[in-house]
Amino acid sequence: MRSFKLAAIATVSLALLLTPTSAAQAGSIDAAPIEPAGVERGVIRSNATYQPDRFPASARPSPTDAVHRDHVPQPSTAVATPEDEAFKAECESQDAALDDVGWFRDRFSQCVRRTWIIRIFVNGVMTGFVTSKITMLGLGNNGAREIRYVVFVEDIRKTNAPSLILETMLIQVGFIGCNTALVACPLISSRDATVAEWRLQDDWSISFVSPDVAGGGPQIVPQTLSLSLYAHSPQPEFIWDPPFATSTSRSRYDSAEYVGANQGAIFLDYQLVFEVDINDPSQDESALHILHAQDYPMLTFPSWAGKTIPGKTTPLTRMYNRAENDRNRNKSVAMCGSIWGEYDGSLQNCDEYPFASTYEGSHIGSMEPTDPQRYSVRVIDADDNQHVGRDLLEVGFYRVNRVLDGDQFTVKVNT
Repeated sequence: MRSFKLAAIATVSLALLLTPTSAAQAGSIDAAPIEPAGVERGVIRSNATYQPDRFPASARPSPTDAVHRDHVPQPSTAVATPEDEAFKAECESQDAALDDVGWFRDRFSQCVRRTWIIRIFVNGVMTGFVTSKITMLGLGNNGAREIRYVVFVEDIRKTNAPSLILETMLIQVGFIGCNTALVACPLISSRDATVAEWRLQDDWSISFVSPDVAGGGPQIVPQTLSLSLYAHSPQPEFIWDPPFATSTSRSRYDSAEYVGANQGAIFLDYQLVFEVDINDPSQDESALHILHAQDYPMLTFPSWAGKTIPGKTTPLTRMYNRAENDRNRNKSVAMCGSIWGEYDGSLQNCDEYPFASTYEGSHIGSMEPTDPQRYSVRVIDADDNQHVGRDLLEVGFYRVNRVLDGDQFTVKVNT
């Protein structure tokens, strides 16, 4: 199939280049008014200037010669998978995908959408423009120190601009910013293809891997990449804007056994939120305690005027330190005993918020006697307490999202 596509690309490109193009044929695909000025969400712009007197007519190379001599068809390294296509379709309904960092389905998947407008100028006057849809998918990994990106270039159209031969115009997409000291950066980090080639294969894929170094430990490697876009043409009469960066992707590679899979790669701009549901009988007592601690902290124990407890808007911070986790827990249990007295530990537990597994827990968050005691304890059903702490927080949140020591998150109570 790939060899067929390559042959088709070459055949179509050559046919387009060898076919004379009249001014009418080079004009508008869809008649439309001149593109308006301004900045819209998800829209990026660049310029090209047509200067017919840039070269003497006798020395001016033809577009056919330039493309045939210099350009080698560049198909994608991998065709997008059905899973990629499904994620892209889901992304297309998300307004957040129009922003710079885009929309995140979870901590392992990022999507950014752009409408790229290339304005064509002649003698300082815009005579038309080329539009295209750019979609970037970022796919992390819970099991390997690898991130794969898939970029789609679609719906390429020209409005007016009769001097530009659209099919021979080239669009280059790539990534800049790879940390060569810590990441095995690909030797070829871009795809440069004609419009005709992009129409035959509209996707391109690339992977970044951070090698696991001997010696163990978290081996946390942050990386920030930007999607680079560049349009150019074999027509020498055009002067194109230089490549420019858009769509930021901040990621992290890590090796940490305590979050399940030994290795992984996540996107740092995903907002971690731990959720509990007050309507679920298996967690309603824990959820009610958290709700009271967040919204009515002065009514929780220990009680003091002006008390505030973090976690709703001010984030909590995961602490992976068993000894310190236990010190948080022991202080909370002692406070429960001082307020409620003795209780059957097989039926009831001392529930604490913020959690013992955070730096905001009862001991670490208030280590000195003079420190504000910004936590709450309550005796609740043992099964409820253990279900939320073990099943939901430890397994369903920390492990599922690769929440490492120092990672921050907020807590939401669904009512």
